[in-house]
Amino acid sequence: MAKYRKYEHKSEPKKGMNPIWRGVGCILIVLVPVVSYWLTTVAVPVIKAAKLAPPDVIGYVTFPAWVLKTPVLSSMANFFGTIPDFWLNLIVFIVIAILITAVGSLLYTFIAQFIGPPRYTEFDAPPTGLKGKTSKR
Repeated sequence: MAKYRKYEHKSEPKKGMNPIWRGVGCILIVLVPVVSYWLTTVAVPVIKAAKLAPPDVIGYVTFPAWVLKTPVLSSMANFFGTIPDFWLNLIVFIVIAILITAVGSLLYTFIAQFIGPPRYTEFDAPPTGLKGKTSKR
């Protein structure tokens, strides 16, 4: 037995995350891409009709000759080459997914600020209104 073994501090196990939040996360992992895809299918025709997209991203994808010579890449290139407006769809999908995630994070932050635990507990010292002296070096 070690010399200081009897003085070990036994801490209580930390309280874990509520399993409901894991379920919400799993739902969001599926829901955000599905909603983004749906909004992409709605937004791309509008973007094309308003001529807001550059002509480089409209139309079918073309690949260099060396891609078509590689066995695995050629099958992928043939697949992606059949999708009309692939780059426009991909760009709009990513932008919409980022926007949905940002809005969801902001909503979560606002809700957690009002419903969540208090910022200070009874064990915290009250915040002081004093500022430190500026250093003049």
